[in-house]
Amino acid sequence: MIILCAVVFASCEDIYHPELEEMEELLVIEARLVYGQSANLVKIYKTIGFNEMTKSYPPVSGADVTLVDDKGITFKLKETEKGNYLLSQPLQPAKKYKLHISAEKEVYVSPFEEVPVAPSPGNIYMEAEEQLASASTDESASQLRLVKGAQLYADVD
Repeated sequence: MIILCAVVFASCEDIYHPELEEMEELLVIEARLVYGQSANLVKIYKTIGFNEMTKSYPPVSGADVTLVDDKGITFKLKETEKGNYLLSQPLQPAKKYKLHISAEKEVYVSPFEEVPVAPSPGNIYMEAEEQLASASTDESASQLRLVKGAQLYADVD
């Protein structure tokens, strides 16, 4: 009986390899421009296939990346390393900006986005609280413990 169970369980280890269509490399533009940061970064890279063995996306170097404000003033981003373009110009609240990118014989233009005005904090206060926290990465109920602390709150106007 033990031998039969061992044979049954050993034969259940087939590795599944899905058949996926090969896709062309696509350009990815990753940009998050945040008011209040002294520098913002735009990353440009290419996609890789699902079954590719590489763990990094190929960076796109030599792109022309500019930020344009709603008055037509442009700010050129500097390529600091392959595929990373740095904006060292601070953003102004209540102004609108768009990205203009020329890469690999194509031009990409985002719509204008307004920089929101940061809310001013009103009341700042804290309250004592207790929370259940995991003592390990196991997340089993036996590993939970009660942690006492304080939660900080801020009301915004």
